[in-house]
Amino acid sequence: MAEDLSTTVLVGGITIHLYGWKGLLDKPISMPISVMFLLHGRKGAASAKRMVEIAKRISHVNDNPDNVSYLLLAVFDHRNHGLRLVNDKRNVTWKEGNDLHAMDLFTMQYGAVQDVSLLIDFLPSVLFPNDERTISQWMASGISLGGHAVWMILALEPRITIGAPLIGCPCFLDLMRGRLQQGEMSVGPPYLPQSFVNTVQRLDASSHLDKMKGKRICVLSGGDDKLVPWSCSEAFVRQVEEVADCKVRVMEGVGHSTPPEMIQELIQWLSDIIKSPIKSHL
Repeated sequence: MAEDLSTTVLVGGITIHLYGWKGLLDKPISMPISVMFLLHGRKGAASAKRMVEIAKRISHVNDNPDNVSYLLLAVFDHRNHGLRLVNDKRNVTWKEGNDLHAMDLFTMQYGAVQDVSLLIDFLPSVLFPNDERTISQWMASGISLGGHAVWMILALEPRITIGAPLIGCPCFLDLMRGRLQQGEMSVGPPYLPQSFVNTVQRLDASSHLDKMKGKRICVLSGGDDKLVPWSCSEAFVRQVEEVADCKVRVMEGVGHSTPPEMIQELIQWLSDIIKSPIKSHL
């Protein structure tokens, strides 16, 4: 495990790893705070070496003296992951023996939406019980499963106005049906029962294009990603580009991974945001 320089807080039973907390203590009380939730992938954890490395790299955006706000990174475990693990067999795929894979995957995404909403409600009072500082801006980024969740968060949580899904997909049913067809499996029950499909169609990011309007979004995907193919996302993302401030980069030769150049692209985008005046949507 990589050296973890985060500060840990507990909110509503969820352990949050905060990056940037110690540096915040040296900043003026009047400096606005931007909080970005950073979500890991399936079978990962908030404390995993790769997540710690990425979080530490991102936190260096605070080194710029021209920043308008200070960035706090909040990293926590998805449901049934890390400290919240209940049954690791429910994190595997159909071919690995989990017939409920689609339901498990989607409920973890929707669970992340609910967790983020809870944390937006209560994190300020836990961090600043004397109302000594104000959180002025909420953002989210995530990788793979975390990237899928970020799309849902952008669609369903209006206080998240800035989001960066990495190797994620906003169109859950397209992604699942493609995988089932590739595996020569049924695209209906028991893997995609109609009751589940109805719920997905109600909650999926692809059903809420109107909620993307005016938001700032950075979409980073791999052109050679076989697990989350760009073809499953492209049509909806092109629609998002029409209504949002949307940066899109599909990296040639990159599969289902987040190479250093992808993380650097995210950091540059975040740096520009932290230097820009905050538009409050609270």
